Amino acid sequence: MTWLEDSLEQIADDAAVEFTVSARHLGTGARFDVRADVPWTAGSTYKLILAAAWLEAVAEGIADPHRRVLIDEHARRDGPTGLSLADDPVELSYRDLVRSMLIVSDNTAAHWIWSDLEAEYIQEKLNAWGAAASSIVDTGRQDISRVDLSSGDDLWPSELGVFTSEKTDLQLFSVTSASDLRVILERLWTGRLATPELCSWLRSVLGQQLFRHRLASGFDYDGVEVAGKTGTWGPYRHEAGAVTHPGEPPVVISVMTRSARSAQQQPLAHAAVGRIAAAVVQSMRQGWTAE
Repeated sequence: MTWLEDSLEQIADDAAVEFTVSARHLGTGARFDVRADVPWTAGSTYKLILAAAWLEAVAEGIADPHRRVLIDEHARRDGPTGLSLADDPVELSYRDLVRSMLIVSDNTAAHWIWSDLEAEYIQEKLNAWGAAASSIVDTGRQDISRVDLSSGDDLWPSELGVFTSEKTDLQLFSVTSASDLRVILERLWTGRLATPELCSWLRSVLGQQLFRHRLASGFDYDGVEVAGKTGTWGPYRHEAGAVTHPGEPPVVISVMTRSARSAQQQPLAHAAVGRIAAAVVQSMRQGWTAE
C-alpha cells in the first residue's frame, strides 16, 4: 500500500465509511484508482450519466434542447427540490430541465430527460464510452411500492429499512462505479462528448451545483474551481466532478462512499468525500510542471 492509499484509508476509518475513488490528471495523464471498478448504488450521480447521454442525443439530432414541456401535478415525481415542489404548472425547455436536474438534483427533471432518451439509448452510450458497469433506472418508474423515493441530496427517505443490503440496492437502483464516472468526466472535460460547444455548456452547468459540502469542502480556498454532481441514497454519499487550480489542467475525480448506517446526520461522511479528493488531487498536482 502506498503512502497515499494509507492516508485515504485513515480518512475513511475516521469517518466510518468504505470508499472507492478514480481520478485522472488531464495534464500529465496520470491516473489513480482504489477499488474503482466496484459497482455501487449511484444515488443522484446517475443524473450526470443522463446529462452526458442527453448531450450526445442533442448532437445527433435526437433531442431538441429548445423543445418546451409543460409540467403539472400529473407529470411530477417525488423529490425535495426543483419542479417536484412546484404548486402550479411550469413550462420550460429541455435544456433547463437538464440544468435543474444537475444544480438542485431535481427528480422530476431527471424523469423527463430519462423519458426523452429511454434506457436502451442510455445503455448504448455507456457501452460506447467504456462505462458498461453502469445501468440507469428511472426514478419515476421504479415499481417498488414500499420505497419512499423522495430522497435527494441532503434529504433522506422516511423508511430507512429499504436499505436492506448491498445486493438488494444493486438490483433495485441505478448503479455505477467510480471508474465509469471518471471516464464520462474525462470525455466531458476534453470535449470528446457530443461537441466541444455542448461540453463547455455542461461543464458550466456542473459548476453551478448548489451542494458544496463534499468535493468542494476539500478545496475551500481562493482560486480553485470545483464542478460536479453529488449522489445520496441511504448510506451512500458520492460526488464526481473536476477540480481546477489556477493555471493548471483539471483533475477529474469520482469519490464514492458507503457508511455502516443510514442515519441522516453524518457530517464526517460528507466531509470524507472532500478530504479524500483533496489528498488525491494534491498528490497528482505534484507531478505537474507548466510548459
